[in-house]
Amino acid sequence: MKRQNILSVIIFALLIIPFLFNIFNSGEEGYFWGLWDAITLFIVNVGGILIFSSIFHNTKFCSKEFSVYKLIWLQELFIILGIFGSIMGVTTLIVNMEIPPPPGVDPLGSLISNMAICSLALIYGFFGAIITYMIQKYNELKPINNDTAN
Repeated sequence: MKRQNILSVIIFALLIIPFLFNIFNSGEEGYFWGLWDAITLFIVNVGGILIFSSIFHNTKFCSKEFSVYKLIWLQELFIILGIFGSIMGVTTLIVNMEIPPPPGVDPLGSLISNMAICSLALIYGFFGAIITYMIQKYNELKPINNDTAN
């Protein structure tokens, strides 16, 4: 495996850390919020990588300019999916504002939790875009080998 592929897998694996902290949290709420962290992570980063790999699956050997174009495309995809997840969080926030909560449930807590989902989606999207940007700059600064530059 190439060095930047290993680096990107390690960095994206580190994104699961907030999910793990919430899933093993003491109390019943930890399982629920860990689930929303995992769903948000899946929608933004894993969904973005799956869409990217399904579109560019036959472009393994390509020029340096095209590989930089693919990384820029992946950055934009992460940002778009982060905004999509944020819109989903705002939508659930609006829906939960109309439904009266059951007795004993704090309605403000429900609204704040939906805003947390909205914020997490943006954070995961921009974090994925920043990592992809760093990989793109690494690829741009690599010297071109004339033997493989076809």
